[in-house]
Amino acid sequence: HIKSAGTGNVLFVESSDGHHLGGFYQESDTRAAFNVRDASGCVKVNLDSGENSWFTGGNLGIGTTGPGSPLTIYNDSTAVNTQLHVHNDKTGDAAVLRLEGKRTSTNDNAQILFANNGSIGSTIRSYSGGDDGDIRFYTSASGTGNTTSEALRITSAGDISVISGKGLYFGGGNRSTSTNAQAYIKESGLN
Repeated sequence: HIKSAGTGNVLFVESSDGHHLGGFYQESDTRAAFNVRDASGCVKVNLDSGENSWFTGGNLGIGTTGPGSPLTIYNDSTAVNTQLHVHNDKTGDAAVLRLEGKRTSTNDNAQILFANNGSIGSTIRSYSGGDDGDIRFYTSASGTGNTTSEALRITSAGDISVISGKGLYFGGGNRSTSTNAQAYIKESGLN
């Protein structure tokens, strides 16, 4: 049993050379906080029960001890899907996943990569240089490794363009085999 004497250090750990490594703290409203410091004494991990918490000391791994990006989620089970679940219980607001870049000239500012066994199969990229933007869809042909090629684009004006040499198909069944045909539309019951 350890009882706090008030705001500040409740329990802290000191290194062999005398600098503060981290510890448990009581905030002014009596809530708890915990932090871990680097060798220079800067807080790199802060867990606060009532305010902001953060990790700035390196990459964070969930299910892995060797994260290769700021957040890596790894599931070594072959029985279930790995999910990143964003849930919002408020009836008036949506759950939001926000990907934000800081481009000043038109370039890819956000990407979603779809990979299988280490190889990128397709990507969705947002292109922007300000407050406008278009979205582009890329695919990878078999044997091309991680090389993807643009297949479809939706411009900031709402226009949809299919990249030259690709086809756009609506419906099913027979379609024209003409090399010049770029769009195929099939209505139910018609050939």
